[in-house]
Amino acid sequence: MSEIFYEFKEFKNSLTSHQEALNARQKHLPPVHPLLVTTYNSIGLVHETTNGHLKALYFYEKTLNIEEKSLPSNHPTLVVVYHNMSEVLERLNRYQEAVKYQMHAVNIVRMAYEPDHQQLKQEENDFKKLQEKL
Repeated sequence: MSEIFYEFKEFKNSLTSHQEALNARQKHLPPVHPLLVTTYNSIGLVHETTNGHLKALYFYEKTLNIEEKSLPSNHPTLVVVYHNMSEVLERLNRYQEAVKYQMHAVNIVRMAYEPDHQQLKQEENDFKKLQEKL
């Protein structure tokens, strides 16, 4: 339901639905379970979309915290949260931090894909744009 509300731009309902899912999952799952990662990231996305950047950053940090404990440091899944954190930090004018997270994303994508892969081009382009803001 949360994603349906999100797609229809019913962000308050989406957030409520995600929060209910999070509460249920926290009761029944270990603290580093992948479903918690998905939920934290989704809540962060709703907050980011509605300009709640500090709240988004909080949930992305929770996502990253779990993923760093449960995944190798170069796992491609980390690219999403590094990129999301970089975007939010950029919007908060915290460019040096944004560059740091975007560089993590670029480094992982470089290891995972060929040099001409579209995602690598996009991550590198985002990195260059951030560097220009320093």
